[in-house]
Amino acid sequence: MKKAIDASDAINGKKRKRTTGRRKIEIKPIERATARQVSFSKRRSGLFKKACELSILCGAHVAVIVFSPAKKPFSFIHPLVPSVLDRYLSSQSFDQPHYYSQNQNQNQNQLLGLGSTSDASVSNLSAQLAEHTALLEATKSRNEALKERVRALEGNVWMDGDVSCLGCTELNNLKMALEKVKVDILAQAGELRIMDAARYMVAVGY
Repeated sequence: MKKAIDASDAINGKKRKRTTGRRKIEIKPIERATARQVSFSKRRSGLFKKACELSILCGAHVAVIVFSPAKKPFSFIHPLVPSVLDRYLSSQSFDQPHYYSQNQNQNQNQLLGLGSTSDASVSNLSAQLAEHTALLEATKSRNEALKERVRALEGNVWMDGDVSCLGCTELNNLKMALEKVKVDILAQAGELRIMDAARYMVAVGY
């Protein structure tokens, strides 16, 4: 059959393209920088695609963080960093002793990027976590203060939608107050995002 196909191709003036077929790729470090970057980009996209499919098809909470050879971070997180991190940390409960055996703890540290972390490093990480927690609490307090301001503004007559009775000066004051609240809320949202990211990085040991 193969000879018949080859003969048919020869009659039609076609040359069959010879390929090596699918080969098993040896898993080893790629020496050439260009090839290494290309492989990283392709495999990173594939990894994130699979993570996305897993989250959509199975409703899984997923967090994938990858650093390129140039140490540029890439991430896919669903749904949000705090929810995924809190869910992971809450699963490390004390009623599961196998998480705390010496070997498991060592492996866990290695997976988190801590390696053979010394007591000093652990203390340093604990101090950083305490500092970020304090900053987060302060940010939450400011957030509550902003909410109080918004509630106070909502209690004014002009928040009911009828501003026709206001004069020029009152309208300008209203505009300035609303712009100030908007700026404060945007700044607060930015601080919360930064604190959530910092909390995550400290938790994973970076």
